[in-house]
Amino acid sequence: MSETYLTHGQKTHGDIAIVGMASHFPDASNLHEFWENITNKCDSLTDISSMSDAAYWRKEDFYDPDATAADKTYGYKAGFVPAIEFDPVAFKIPPAIMDSISTAQLFSLYMARQVMQDAGLADKKDAQVDRDRIGVILGGGGNGNTSFSLAARQQAPYLREIMIKSGLSTEVADDVIARAHELYLEWNEDSFPGFLGNVACGRIASYFDLGGTSYMVDAACASSLAAIKAAIGELNSGSCDAVLTGGVNLENSAFSFLCFSKTPALSKSNRSRPFDRDSDGIMLGDGVGLLVLKRLEDAELAGDRIYAVIKSLEASSDGRAKSIFAPRYEGQIKALKRAYASAGILPGDIQLIEAHGTGTASGDGTELKSLRAVFDEYRLPAHSIAVGSVKSQIGHTRCAAGAASMIKVALALHHKVLPPSINVQQPMEALSVEDSPFYLNSETRPWLRPLDDSPRRAALSAFGFGGTNFHAILEEYEQDAHGAYRLNESTYTLLFSGDNADQLLQRCETALESFSSGSAARALRQHLAAQDINTLEAHQARLLLVATSAEHAGQLLQTAVKQLRNNQDKGWEHPQGIYFQPKGKDLGGKVVALFPGQGSQYVNMGREVAIDYPEMRQALETLDKFAADVRGHGLSDIVYPTPAFSDAERTAQRERLTDTANAQPAIGAVSAGYYAILKSNGFTPDFVAGHSYGEVTALWAAGALCDADFYRASLARGMAAASAVAQNEGDGGAMLAAALTVEACEKLLVRYPDIVLANDNSPAQVVLGGATARIHALYDELKAGDVQCRILPVSAAFHTPFLQAACAPFLESLSSIRFDTTHCTAFSSASAAPWPADTATYAETLAQQMIMPVRFRETIEALYQRGGRLFVEIGPKGVLGKLVADILKGREHTLISLNTGDSGDDRLQLARAQARLLAEGVKLNALDRYVRPAPEQGDLTGRLSCRLNGGFYLSEKNQRRRQHALREGDTEVVESFIRARQGAALPAAPCPQPP
Repeated sequence: MSETYLTHGQKTHGDIAIVGMASHFPDASNLHEFWENITNKCDSLTDISSMSDAAYWRKEDFYDPDATAADKTYGYKAGFVPAIEFDPVAFKIPPAIMDSISTAQLFSLYMARQVMQDAGLADKKDAQVDRDRIGVILGGGGNGNTSFSLAARQQAPYLREIMIKSGLSTEVADDVIARAHELYLEWNEDSFPGFLGNVACGRIASYFDLGGTSYMVDAACASSLAAIKAAIGELNSGSCDAVLTGGVNLENSAFSFLCFSKTPALSKSNRSRPFDRDSDGIMLGDGVGLLVLKRLEDAELAGDRIYAVIKSLEASSDGRAKSIFAPRYEGQIKALKRAYASAGILPGDIQLIEAHGTGTASGDGTELKSLRAVFDEYRLPAHSIAVGSVKSQIGHTRCAAGAASMIKVALALHHKVLPPSINVQQPMEALSVEDSPFYLNSETRPWLRPLDDSPRRAALSAFGFGGTNFHAILEEYEQDAHGAYRLNESTYTLLFSGDNADQLLQRCETALESFSSGSAARALRQHLAAQDINTLEAHQARLLLVATSAEHAGQLLQTAVKQLRNNQDKGWEHPQGIYFQPKGKDLGGKVVALFPGQGSQYVNMGREVAIDYPEMRQALETLDKFAADVRGHGLSDIVYPTPAFSDAERTAQRERLTDTANAQPAIGAVSAGYYAILKSNGFTPDFVAGHSYGEVTALWAAGALCDADFYRASLARGMAAASAVAQNEGDGGAMLAAALTVEACEKLLVRYPDIVLANDNSPAQVVLGGATARIHALYDELKAGDVQCRILPVSAAFHTPFLQAACAPFLESLSSIRFDTTHCTAFSSASAAPWPADTATYAETLAQQMIMPVRFRETIEALYQRGGRLFVEIGPKGVLGKLVADILKGREHTLISLNTGDSGDDRLQLARAQARLLAEGVKLNALDRYVRPAPEQGDLTGRLSCRLNGGFYLSEKNQRRRQHALREGDTEVVESFIRARQGAALPAAPCPQPP
């Protein structure tokens, strides 16, 4: 290859800002739903039989599993777009001509309003851009779907001739043709512009009175990236100051299915599985994806919301090849190299690749080959770049495919999330080999900042029939998310309150009517927009619901109303997420924050919270930075590892996290992230305490340690413990949790003098530590005696002499750390007493704590004696909550755990925990400050509105014509023909002569 990269950091053009986006893809009517479906791993492909026959096609007419069957398709599933209510009057289209306009034009116009609103350009008065300098360049292909119906009319002369030559009369032939014509649209003056693809751009320009460049681009499956490239050219040349661009594809007709079946490219299994070893072809999809682009400096000057920055978008052709249809990796390499040269960015700066990834073995294999050819020049770390394809979820949207990919990547950068690619059981070998810099990202994962503090960057590709190749590079605009930025909303917390329980019930009943009688989604939006938790007063009765959807909210409200009618005197909870209190509790001096220690870790702990909350991501990023300084690499990839595709991989990931050097700082970072979320929402504890390592986190939460010293101390403690384990001749000891009282334990240990009581956790649980062989022997004895027990997932016998060698190194590390006076009372679980006011002893105490027993039961008792009543466990797994419940059983207390383990969505767990805090009387000023509600579109229906899907549109008039054509029982013309033939004197047929 003769092309080379430019020097790192050079650029050949200005940066382009994405300031508006809108989408309408399978199972997603807007940008919010599209992003939610992506992150929720939704498979949006459906069976054609679930769609309207009139709009699409009948399965029984065209489907045959035999791929060789003439004029049949073996495909029957695709990605179909949701229907819309389209008001032609609102878009200045005469209702009478709606049949003559392709749905691609109508959907483009409909979605253009959404993208202009998102970009702040819909209202001419508010827009800061001269409309004469706004262009419209879309990617599309061929003619609109109305052309099929019009073209079908051309077959009439041939059909008439066949019928007549088959012996039918001209009257019968003419009658059949007349009836057939009723199935099809009639030609009129609007028919020709109605199916021309380019007119979609003209309609948008006309509706918004835009005077910039306007045209449509066709590059087959790369059309929308070709359009975006053209739009960037308009901006860089200065011809336009903003461009509405993207792609439209509404073509899931039987014709399209036949095209891809006879190639043959469709999946025979009717599943979209890009990069899976057993993938067998593409699945079709429809959609509209639109973006508004500006020069970055103009967008910044206007104060626009910037989703992402386009650094470059370059293209190539395959040139001469064996086949004009087969992918050619040499041509793809040209596009990739040109893109990185143009951007002044090296391939190693990329963390995510949204591949063309159609699902064909040839196409996916060629794409991976071209990526390896470019990226392997840089000896990148193995499995460091995520690869995926949105086609796994919505199918191949062809002319809109590049727009779907760019919108997905822009949203990923905006949200700091690595999006998933679904339907992969085992990745293709090119992705799973040990030296591959790529990995198949099959899970939604937090996208943490690179260790060198460089921006998050992603690339995407689109390749079209005919050998056209495009590759784009995008970069995040802001490293940290601010304000309401998040489009996905996995939980909804609803607050209802009243001066007394009766008033509360009345308000709940009124709300229930809204949820039951109208749109639950509208009722939910209105309630959330009106509620303000800052107005909740201590004396008020309060009910909180945590729902996962509008329908779920209505169901919870119905359950709550029933229970409120019978129980208003005291507080109660429902396991599905309902929390009631007749008034807020007086919690002054009663709130305790608890932080867990080792053993609470699990792979992907807090992952969903890290996806949604900047505080959690920042905690892990800070840990990475300090870990890299000390160890040369971060730790977040151990907490959130690349997806595993075998039990062996999953076991290895668990073992890596269990390593003391990793587990302790990882637990600390996740706990710190949770605490930062609560703190930003107004939570302030009166007491803090930790279990074992959790004491370090508790001291940080109390203000004794700054952020930097907290992470340094956490890393030092874990490394010191790991080093001590290595010095114990390969046996760092083991730990056993047993359902025993301290007294029973002491009697037992008379026979096991080399085992010590490491943790006094609760009246019914102790943890014992000692040599691994001896612990396993004790485990066998206890099991034989029906004593509940288990070996803990730790790498050493903590709080025993096995950790003696860790004390001195840890103390030395603490010598450079400053301890400040705490701003709340911090309890030590080593002494079961508050830390002293004099911080001079803190370092020595923390070092010795590693070999001292944990007196957690006594610590909780002491906190209770000091007034602690509300215990909030802040960290992973919920281990401490169970211990507190056992310690304080039968006594007044409330226990709330923010995370209860690795089963279920930890965002839902956090939402329920915060709702419980608010119900109990804790003063919070926010619950989720980052969610950005979907904008109200207003009432888009009018008196003449019609319902459109991605198929053919027929007005009521043309529906009646079609029904008339397909009427049954009207056989008069044929019967007349038969009678005429029967009455005629027909000559006898000659008898065959013998040979």
